[in-house]
Order: sequence, then structure tokens, then C-alpha cells
Amino acid sequence: MNSGDIVFGRKGGVDRSAIVQENQSGCFLWSDGIRIRPSKTFHPPFVAYQLQMKHIQAWLLQNATGTTMPSMNQSILHRISLPFPPTFAEQETIAETLSDADALIEAVEQLLAKKRQIKKGAMSELLTGKRRLSGFSGKWKVTTLGQSAILRAGINKPLNQMGRGVLYVTVQDLYSGTFIKVENLGRIQVSAEEVAAKSLKPGDIVFGKSSVK
Repeated sequence: MNSGDIVFGRKGGVDRSAIVQENQSGCFLWSDGIRIRPSKTFHPPFVAYQLQMKHIQAWLLQNATGTTMPSMNQSILHRISLPFPPTFAEQETIAETLSDADALIEAVEQLLAKKRQIKKGAMSELLTGKRRLSGFSGKWKVTTLGQSAILRAGINKPLNQMGRGVLYVTVQDLYSGTFIKVENLGRIQVSAEEVAAKSLKPGDIVFGKSSVK
């Protein structure tokens, strides 16, 4: 495989591709992959970025064959329509600009990963009393969640009562992270008694009974 070759898989994630950065002498592509080698008039990194565009990836998934697992073939890849600037130099400049942006994003992500590790360490010490903040002293006490909070199960409603009414949180809404995004919530019909007994308030912590822990 040569530097600039672009590789697709034939099965599964057919919308994903990768570019070979350096010549791989003696390296061969397995039968479950497809290699694209752009001609000399096309800048390989520019082509690689084109193939990572969301609408191109959506097109690949839409045109893939197979019912249970999407499959790719050379005939499908031949039909991809890509826009190109008139000169190789412009292709190269665009690819370099995007590469610089990728490098910046990677640097920021590495910094965030480092900060997350620092935070995890601080949480482990601060939330267990191993490290004390300036101005605080005294021995911590241990209690159970049942002694320090009110635990209450949610409501169960049939599908015909969903779609209008008050906002409600499902287990799916817990996938988005530590905080619940209100703008993504659905609506459900409830009685005044259920509102009084089951309404969520700022500061409530929500667990799912299944799937998400």
C-alpha cells in the first residue's frame, strides 16, 4: 500500500474510510477492504476529506447493499459524485487547512483528556475526605443514601398518553451525560395528583432501572 491510498471496509461501517499516511512496503489489503488510489490530478488528502463529509457518508449508507449488515463494493464507490476546485494547488491548500484544524482539535482533546484525569483524581480525594480544602476540618461521617435522600420510582404510562402534556424523562435521556437536556424531552399526560407526587425538581438525581446505570 502506498502513501495517499484511501481504504474502505466492505462490511459494517461502510461509511468510514482512512488514508494511508506513509508507504507500507510489503503491506497488502485484506479481502474485506477496498483501496482507492487517486490519480495524479487529485490530491489524496483532499479526496479523503471529501469522503468524510456527512452527506457522502449518508449516501454510502443509503446505497450500500444488504439488509442486516451494510455491504460496500467497487461499483457503489464508482458512483460517488465529488466536487473539485480547478487546480491541484487549491485542493492541496484546502487539505492543509483542514489538517491544521485537525491538529488543533487533537491538541485540545488531549488537553481535555488530561484535565479529566486531574478532575477524577481530585474527585477521588475531595469526595472521600482524603484531601481537605483550606479552612475546613472535622471528621467526616458515613451515611446511607436512604438516610440522606428520598427515593421514589417514576410513573408508567401507556403510549397513547405520550406526545402532549408535561415534560418527562426516560432512560434514553440519561445517555446524554451528567445533565439532562430539557430541550430534548418528550411530553406525557398526567393527573394533578401525579404532578404533586412525581414532579422532578432542581437538584433531583435520576437513575434508570434498566440499561443505563
